[in-house]
Amino acid sequence: MPDLKAELARALSIEDQTERQLEVVAIVSEAVADLGIRPVVVGGLAVAYWTAGTYLTGDIDLLMPSSPAVDERLRALGFEREGRFWVIAEAALFLEAPGSFLEPGAEAAEVRLASGRTARLIRPEDVLVGRLHEFVATGHPSAFRQAVWLLGAAGIERKRLEALAVSEGLSEALVSVEVLALRVHSGETIEAWELHDVTRGLQ
Repeated sequence: MPDLKAELARALSIEDQTERQLEVVAIVSEAVADLGIRPVVVGGLAVAYWTAGTYLTGDIDLLMPSSPAVDERLRALGFEREGRFWVIAEAALFLEAPGSFLEPGAEAAEVRLASGRTARLIRPEDVLVGRLHEFVATGHPSAFRQAVWLLGAAGIERKRLEALAVSEGLSEALVSVEVLALRVHSGETIEAWELHDVTRGLQ
């Protein structure tokens, strides 16, 4: 653990925010590996990675079981518990474990970082389906923007995305967002009222 703590300190000096956060994830993953735990990045950091930094987030969301042993490893790395977050205050680093395991049907991909370490992230198709659910439920522009960015993710598998959309009842939502995305890419601005009109129709 002292070696990993030193590695974490070096990782915190990385300038690129997404790369820095993923290096932290990789080091945390090494710290809990002997417990049989393989954390998976979800949430905003997964969006940031799959959209090549188009989106940025201040938090790290990890699927990782909670236990006294995990808590011990995080403290040994220099994290402190503040409410639902594990924090390294001087680095403005916030880590949260909102769940323990991937939902049934969701998948993780292992990505190699510049350091040679690896991190596991929820696949872009699964992230996009999550954003489609959020968009349909709320009409929120942020969910729409992230869905549009994820549609252009380099690693996305179209057939799997379509199959997931069918299984989640989101086929119409996917088509609607794709049509709107074409307008965005042509330079149009989609107003919030129009997004809400779309979601009312989808609901």
